[in-house]
Amino acid sequence: MMFIHSCIPGLQPEDTCEVRCKLPFLGDPVMGRCPADNTDPAQPPEIPEFPDCTPQCEEPVLAPSGYNRNGGNWTCADGYVGMAETSCGPDAACNMIFNLSGCVPKVPCRAPSLSGCEYNVSCPAELAPGESCEIHCQSPYSGNSTTASCDVENTASGEANYAVPNCSLVCSEPPVNLTEAYELTDQGWQCNSSGYLGTAVTTCTVDVSCNALLLITGCMPILPCLSPDPRSFDVCQYNFTGCDMLMPGASCNVSCADPYIGDMTNASCPDLNVDPLAQIIYERPNCSLLCPEPDPVPEGYMKSQTGWLCAEGFSGLASASCRTEKFFSAGEAICLTRTELAGCLPLQPCFFPASDVCDFDTSNCSQLRAGGTCQVHCQVPFLGASSVGRCPADNTVANRLVDVEMPSCMLDCPVSEIPEGYNISWGAARSDGLAVSTFGMDPISGRRARVERAGYFVCEDLYAGNLTASCSIDTNCQWRMDFEGCHPTVPCAALDLATPPCGLIADCAQVVPGRSCRVACNAPCTGEPSELSCPVGNTNPDQPLLGKMPDCLTECDFVPPGYRALARTWECADGYTGEAQVGCVPSGPGKVCDTEIQLEGCRELVSCGPGDFDPCHYDMSDCISVPRHLLIGAAL
Repeated sequence: MMFIHSCIPGLQPEDTCEVRCKLPFLGDPVMGRCPADNTDPAQPPEIPEFPDCTPQCEEPVLAPSGYNRNGGNWTCADGYVGMAETSCGPDAACNMIFNLSGCVPKVPCRAPSLSGCEYNVSCPAELAPGESCEIHCQSPYSGNSTTASCDVENTASGEANYAVPNCSLVCSEPPVNLTEAYELTDQGWQCNSSGYLGTAVTTCTVDVSCNALLLITGCMPILPCLSPDPRSFDVCQYNFTGCDMLMPGASCNVSCADPYIGDMTNASCPDLNVDPLAQIIYERPNCSLLCPEPDPVPEGYMKSQTGWLCAEGFSGLASASCRTEKFFSAGEAICLTRTELAGCLPLQPCFFPASDVCDFDTSNCSQLRAGGTCQVHCQVPFLGASSVGRCPADNTVANRLVDVEMPSCMLDCPVSEIPEGYNISWGAARSDGLAVSTFGMDPISGRRARVERAGYFVCEDLYAGNLTASCSIDTNCQWRMDFEGCHPTVPCAALDLATPPCGLIADCAQVVPGRSCRVACNAPCTGEPSELSCPVGNTNPDQPLLGKMPDCLTECDFVPPGYRALARTWECADGYTGEAQVGCVPSGPGKVCDTEIQLEGCRELVSCGPGDFDPCHYDMSDCISVPRHLLIGAAL
């Protein structure tokens, strides 16, 4: 600990203490103080500036490895380089420690690592600081030599400093791969003029055994051109006879193959071709195919002056195409040409499967010819307008369904026996009723039809609710009426008279729908009485009474510690600090008082906390709880 202080828990507001340097630190003390209005028990003493404490250390008698003492100064020992530096400071147990740093040992360098055929490194595995060696070019390479050296004050492990020699490969004539494609002239190696083209180029290289090799490349033989690959053109359309292996500078004719007709074009081979895969250069002739008439004419088609048409009973767009088939015999392609007609299909009727639901009658549309119409009706007990189905006049799709938008059929049941709690109002329409329909027989179609709206379903007297009347049908197409929603009316739930703060006075145990009761405040509470009612048509026995409860009030105040009342306001009591603030708030549930006074803003004065100080630097033993008046008396 660098400081010694007495500012520990218990230093009262406005008390002061002395902060001193703790041995072996030296420095002048300073004063600390607990704030006069402190209310935070964790608040440390206020110290404007800590003492300037300087550590004191003893230097070692024997110099550590790597260091020498010269009078009052420290230097690096032989075999070490750097600048010796000293420091003094405490360890974790506050013991003063003298430290030396800055001197590092010299280390040797590694020899250069150069691989390949070019270099000969005449160096030991390690070079001592200040030592050097030479690097030479190795046969079949020639060039300058360089020097590798280790720095006199080297302290880092690594290779010696060196420059790579500039070595050039030397090869001897003649080239090891010399052929008849090359000849030696006064200007050097060139391509043989008898059937070869290019530029002769020599290259000097080494093999895996570091032997020098002189290679020569660049001259290629002059070659004939090939006819086109049969996969790249139609062998039934073009004829390349006489164009295979066409010599450089020669030409041939490309013609149309039977049964195609058209003009011939010219093909050629470049004068100086050296590419063994090069093909002749040509343009394809413009060939037209001659097609025969179909014999016999297939069913569904007929020929007119303008072309081919679909025959009666068929639909579509007739088209004629010429098709060539090829096969090979004795290595040659044989091509046959014929005319194909397409686009005409026979007209087909439309179908409608028998309906598996109760809504629709589709018997009139079971099979409908192309261009025909039919009707889909709503099936008893469903009502709705019929729909028209159609089969397109040009339909060629087998088993196509009739095009129809199914009618909107509404399930409408006749009035059945009405259960208890439900009735029919035959007068004006009611907002809570559902329409009732009566039915008769349509004399034209013989089908069941709605006659008129005769009345509305309603809940019976002494019943209420959200009435629903639904018509349903089962898998056998049998219908029935179902009624829901009407329930007997019942009184509302009894009122709980033990309501805070003081309870209530009322006769509200059995209030029937549409009636009310009077509710008053019980002493000592006071307030205006009110009326509570049970809603008309109530069917819920747990329904609470509706209306505003009486506003029952009383008065009650509780003064918390730390506050003192004055004539017209409040202030903080002794031992507290802050500004008193007063308000009025409602009481909580279960309390007799309706409102309470609320005081806030005053906080209790407390002593200062210990603070967070460096235990090695400071002596705080003087900062104990000393009353302020004793410090003043001592000063006098």
